[in-house]
Amino acid sequence: MKKIHLILLISFLACTSYAQEQPTNLTANDVDPRIVEVFADDLQTLVLNDPHRLRALNQILFERHEIIEVPYSADEKYPKLSSMPLFKYSNPNLQRDQVFNKETFNILKYDLQFYAPTDKIYRVDNTDFLIVVHPQTLRK
Repeated sequence: MKKIHLILLISFLACTSYAQEQPTNLTANDVDPRIVEVFADDLQTLVLNDPHRLRALNQILFERHEIIEVPYSADEKYPKLSSMPLFKYSNPNLQRDQVFNKETFNILKYDLQFYAPTDKIYRVDNTDFLIVVHPQTLRK
């Protein structure tokens, strides 16, 4: 009976370890160019070798932010995008966008509060655009 339990335990452990995410052989061509721009030479180490970080970055890009058009109000308290630092840790050559283009905007370039428990809103300077960063939701 003990042998059966041992065999079942070993089988279970083998199955669960196989089900965990395996490292991938991703290259810069396999990820969004906005991620490549921000992480530059650290892309392999910080993103491609870390599937959880890659998933989190993709969620920010595709699911966790939106750009909405709301007329500027003189009494609003939203921080301006120009007051937010650039995320230059991996790419010291990052530059602010001279002209805001909703279609090509790279939110990852800016050191915004991506992991706050509530929505964070930023005003794009001299425009009617707001950038809304939604909180991360836990998966069950």
